[in-house]
Amino acid sequence: MNKHFVSHTLLLSGLVLGGAVMLSACGAKDSGSKSDTNKPVTLTWFDGNSGSAKFDDPVAKEIEKQTGVKVDIQNPSGDPDGKLSLLLSSHDYPDIVMVSRSSNNLNKYISSKAFVPLNDLIDKYMPNVKKMYGNTLNKTRWSDGKNYYLANWYGGTGSAVGGFEMRYDYMKELVGAKRAASSKPFTQSEMIDILTKFKEKHPKIDGKDSVPLLLNGTGAFWVVDGMFGVKKYYQTEKGGKLNWNAYDPQYLKEMLFVNELQRKGLLDKEWVTNNDTLSSQKLSANNVLGTMWAYWNTDTASKSLEATHGKDAHYVAYKVMGDGVGPKETTYGAAGSLGWDAIGITDKCKDKKAAAKLLNFLASRKGQNLMFWGFKGKDYTIKNGEYVPTAKVEKAFKADQDKAKKETGITRWTWCVTSTPPTPKSAQSLTAYIGDQSMSAKFAKQNLTDTAYDTAPYDSLLPEGSTPEGLKAQKIQDIQTQAIPKMVNAKTAAGTKKAYKQMLKDINAAGLKDVLKVVNQKYKAQNKLWGE
Repeated sequence: MNKHFVSHTLLLSGLVLGGAVMLSACGAKDSGSKSDTNKPVTLTWFDGNSGSAKFDDPVAKEIEKQTGVKVDIQNPSGDPDGKLSLLLSSHDYPDIVMVSRSSNNLNKYISSKAFVPLNDLIDKYMPNVKKMYGNTLNKTRWSDGKNYYLANWYGGTGSAVGGFEMRYDYMKELVGAKRAASSKPFTQSEMIDILTKFKEKHPKIDGKDSVPLLLNGTGAFWVVDGMFGVKKYYQTEKGGKLNWNAYDPQYLKEMLFVNELQRKGLLDKEWVTNNDTLSSQKLSANNVLGTMWAYWNTDTASKSLEATHGKDAHYVAYKVMGDGVGPKETTYGAAGSLGWDAIGITDKCKDKKAAAKLLNFLASRKGQNLMFWGFKGKDYTIKNGEYVPTAKVEKAFKADQDKAKKETGITRWTWCVTSTPPTPKSAQSLTAYIGDQSMSAKFAKQNLTDTAYDTAPYDSLLPEGSTPEGLKAQKIQDIQTQAIPKMVNAKTAAGTKKAYKQMLKDINAAGLKDVLKVVNQKYKAQNKLWGE
């Protein structure tokens, strides 16, 4: 998940050495890499995930020591995608750019030739990239057969993300301790029964009306999709044509399910206007049984409830299957085998060799260990094939993770990341190791690990935003989002079906046929490129 995600601008910086000012590596004519001149060079990097971080922590300094490259990062501001568009239009982008793979900016940076082909650089200077990425490089080739970027967070087989997050103490009361602790999924009718019993047994809690299920606005419907196995597109057979997901027969079923909850008074009445902050506050109020969200989103509420109502007053994840959907057909998570970001070297960079060597180190197991675990012996040890944080570092991260990240640099920089852990026994990172110990993480791993599907074949298939078809696609998405409250809040099931039919009529009128034509052209070309 998440992961699933803020960009920032990078400016060229000067480096003063012995009173002489040396321009940044990619802004000066004769700057060289460490191997050429033994002098460090500076590369500017646009990375929206770094918050306000500066490249000055112990991990950053070790990366500079290992590569001879100092990374110059400017704090992000505003909308990352919008900033990237402005930088491209003004031809004022930095040496290295990291952009979301699902963003139209990736197409723009490649088609405008702002991103340079990496194939020669990979052959000459990136043996670790070849080794670590493997067939991923084949699948991230562009339509001309060249590689313009390195995927970030690639190779994932899927991990637990979200599901029905239910209060464990109430679940033990409603279904029994053994069933509440079990990994056995709940059916749609079982969950409706649980929510109904909760409402009957606890009409009011602490003087407030009880809320069986809270939804975090229309954004929560990716979890409802997961319950019914709905994917990014509807496809009747592997390799067949893609259709809009609203045409999946399960799509109407999921809307009828949530409508039933609403009609039975089992849904938070203000669900449409809920946002992250409001949802978290409501979950902390002790009158909510559950929600549909990513499992880590409920941690703040759980911590608050535990302090006043005991350790079992904790939201934990369960898998619920829609009618006719098997446990392994659910789609609560996304695997994203080709990663979530794209890292490219731009045509602004005049020391592409230095950039390539930097990326090659980051992609190595040594580089991955440094970014995700810190320094062996000081920050972590390896016991029986498992990476384990030292007591001092574990204590620091449990006390204040943001402070610990800033002081150690561990997981502060996540570049050229493979989702494959360092060993089969190990967690992906030091922070994941600590997070996996929580009650919510343990339940999520137990109940939701096998629910992810690989979204990579369906990424970047929408028409570019600036094209007529791209504008139609955006309008269609808006129509669909606006139709969800109408379907859910209908007074009858027949009203939900009527709103659904109207939505299909509206998205067709908005140009769905033209959008799907582009989607399937891209899908066909991609399958040919991948040899599938």
